[in-house]
Amino acid sequence: MTQLSPVLFWDVKNPDLAHDQTFIVERVMELGTLDDFRKVLSLYGREVVKHILLNSMRLSPRDVHFCGVIFEIDESLFACYTKKSLIQKPLRYWNP
Repeated sequence: MTQLSPVLFWDVKNPDLAHDQTFIVERVMELGTLDDFRKVLSLYGREVVKHILLNSMRLSPRDVHFCGVIFEIDESLFACYTKKSLIQKPLRYWNP
């Protein structure tokens, strides 16, 4: 795990590269750098990373947009887009 930024796994000791693929890819999307993303792509392969991200429920709207551009796929194909509704709704305040 020394290849990836140490801040990514501040709360976990030595994640298993084989068993924790989803966790590692999601954490890189959440906290990693572009260099970390490139390393994950080379570690797991483009199709594995794409599959993990398409099925992830932990992506932010920014991450969905980034992945849509990188993988050249429509944002609506991401599970978190369709199930968690990333479509921005008006904010509700305590005193509207």
